[in-house]
Amino acid sequence: MEKAKKILKRMKTKEFILGNLIRFLTPEGQQIPFLSQKDTIGYRIEALRLYLEQQLTEKVFLEVYKILQDPPSDEDNSEFLSKVLGGNTKMKFIPLVYQLIVCEDNYYSCL
Repeated sequence: MEKAKKILKRMKTKEFILGNLIRFLTPEGQQIPFLSQKDTIGYRIEALRLYLEQQLTEKVFLEVYKILQDPPSDEDNSEFLSKVLGGNTKMKFIPLVYQLIVCEDNYYSCL
């Protein structure tokens, strides 16, 4: 039981430290809507996902997410992503989708 308490305390400290370092910004440099400094990392990750689904539509977001998670090796990803996104205007969200993938992998692999 003591070991579990130590692990929980370490996780809370880690989340507090990371929570103060992790900021999700829109392509325009503004903080993602509906987030505050008091939100947990898990909540921030889910808020980023929701923001991307709203900006790209859920269907397009899921296609882009799958492509970036497991890119096809036989095609130029930028042209393929541009087609999926419906042009270059939404390409600015690609770095945020990458950020989401990395954060989810790191955060949820610890649970």
